[in-house]
Amino acid sequence: MQAKTTLFAMAMFAMCIAVWAVEWKPATKEDGKQLLNHLLPLPHAIAINEKVVLNPEDISVKLRKGAGDVEKNGFSILTNLVNDRLGHVPSGNVFEIIVGVFDENGKLDGRPVENAEKLKALPNNDQAYLIQPIGRDTLIVTGNNEKGVYYGVRTLCQILTPVLNKDKIEMPLVKVEDWPDMAERGLWHGHGYEIAKELSALKINYVDYTIQPLPVKKSQKTGIAAISRHIVNDCYLNAINCVAMIYHLNFVLPPAYEQYPELAGKGDSALPAMNPRDRGTGAEHRCPCASEQDVLQNILAGWFEGMAAGGAREMTVWTTEFYAQCACENCVREGQLFLEVKALLAAWTKAREKYPDARLRIVISMRTADAQMAKVLAEIPADVKIARICYIGHQRNDPRDLFVDPQFDRFAGKGAWVSCYELPPMRNLKFLALPYKDFIASLMQRGWHGGDIILNTEDAKFNWESNRWNINALAEWSWNNKGRDIKSFATAYATINRYPEPEKFAQWAEIMAPIEYDLYGSGEPLMHGYWFGEIKRAIASGKRAQCWELGDGFFRYFPAPESFGEKISSCEKALAIAQALNMPELILETRLNICAIQAAKTANQLMNCLDKEPVDKKGLNECVRTFERLAKERVDIFDARQKMFSAELLPAFLVESAKAGRAAAVDFPKYLKSELGALLQ
Repeated sequence: MQAKTTLFAMAMFAMCIAVWAVEWKPATKEDGKQLLNHLLPLPHAIAINEKVVLNPEDISVKLRKGAGDVEKNGFSILTNLVNDRLGHVPSGNVFEIIVGVFDENGKLDGRPVENAEKLKALPNNDQAYLIQPIGRDTLIVTGNNEKGVYYGVRTLCQILTPVLNKDKIEMPLVKVEDWPDMAERGLWHGHGYEIAKELSALKINYVDYTIQPLPVKKSQKTGIAAISRHIVNDCYLNAINCVAMIYHLNFVLPPAYEQYPELAGKGDSALPAMNPRDRGTGAEHRCPCASEQDVLQNILAGWFEGMAAGGAREMTVWTTEFYAQCACENCVREGQLFLEVKALLAAWTKAREKYPDARLRIVISMRTADAQMAKVLAEIPADVKIARICYIGHQRNDPRDLFVDPQFDRFAGKGAWVSCYELPPMRNLKFLALPYKDFIASLMQRGWHGGDIILNTEDAKFNWESNRWNINALAEWSWNNKGRDIKSFATAYATINRYPEPEKFAQWAEIMAPIEYDLYGSGEPLMHGYWFGEIKRAIASGKRAQCWELGDGFFRYFPAPESFGEKISSCEKALAIAQALNMPELILETRLNICAIQAAKTANQLMNCLDKEPVDKKGLNECVRTFERLAKERVDIFDARQKMFSAELLPAFLVESAKAGRAAAVDFPKYLKSELGALLQ
């Protein structure tokens, strides 16, 4: 009897401790600020009025009964975080976190979910989620789809990371209502599936998986190299669509021409060229004779069936790259792109006889006449996705030009599913951010459904380390395009990545963002190959061409002579901040931008010298010397940036590419001297 009394007293004592340990506090403005700085992307609607201080042993986490695989994976991410921070997963009974899809009655675990019906009406509602308190002792993460629940868990993990401590937990009773602005947000190329967990934490939901077709033989059905099912499935569990992809038809089909000579495109026009005025080169990339529909459809159907059999839920094929046209009479009459798309659709239809759930995406990079493109788009059924580059054309606009693709804009505007596979290229500017916000806003206004970044290498780890800022920018503004400006985005990025002084980093980003945008929009004036031909034409004609006019072409965002000095002055302020932070990557990028502006300024001075009558030879010599100095500085910057990566992390081809970049920088002044010739004497 005494033992029972003792046990009862101990139990009551433990309960008293638990009750005593709980404390509710109003959330302060600083609490809200710190919370937002740990969230990326920023939710559309978030509020915190109160927080509860808990003994860590008093919390518990629970998954709904009958949860699907994606929910289960999201829940395991949550429990792993709790275990990592606390050393175990408590099973207390004071405060509970419940995770799962709400039922048809708008309830989770028998409890009504506020705004469940409203969630169903949100854009892209299959990815939408709610986080909300029920009373003061429960927090739920829910949605009407597993993907939404998964994204809600990812947000909750960002909320909990700074507050889960072994001594106490200051649990924010947060209320979140969230959804993505853009349906698809992804990475093209670069083995993104290898960093699926990092990407899914940012709610990136598209990667591709390049498929290698097997050699085509007449005596055998066409097939593909085996798909790693675990890659596709791992992405699926992390709410990422991993799409099996076959590269450009004129890259993968030429090996089949030995077995099917009639399939090879006819004439020199079948060789691809960047510009239709140029003659194509490279027989290894000859486009197919797409009039050979039976042969082409059978090859493609075999590839599609192989991808579907390997577990691919969606398949992507790229049409022929650039300008290429089989010269046979029928291909010329019907159009190369039209016949390729016709074959793809027929092959997909055939493959769906065995795999009815297989989905198709066609990537169109080929440029063709408007009438031909209209004919192609008229053939695309509503359940086929189209991917397209988004900046085929420019529309002059202030403060910055717009990128447009009129035919595809109209196509998307009618409800067709269109995505952009190449958002602003990252090139030399690691912290180029503002174009993502503007590009994505433009795409959404035009009715496009998705946007992807092209990564530079097939090394996923290097891509993540070198492009983290850009990937975060894509995640931020494709999920919530109007939520943050560049300064608040940079503050959150720096906070999450544990930069020493996030606010100073944000100051640097705020100064540099518009300058880098202007450099990007002016063709990145870094003495690259685009300049060579235009300078040669200017020297030959003896006058400034339109592309060298201030406010146009290479000087699009340098409207007046003083624009160069103003931008350099801003860069110098940013450089002082970077140096105070002692962050080499910021210092080097700022120096690279100064170098680019000085190169643009010198190019303008060069044109001024050519415009004079007689030509200002002394000024031309000064310009050449300045270009020589800038070329050396650019090489020094690139060398320093390369040294920031370990030899193990830096892909070999980038090392070679860097060598080519150095050579181009050094060659530019030499080329200039050669073209100017006697004018320098």
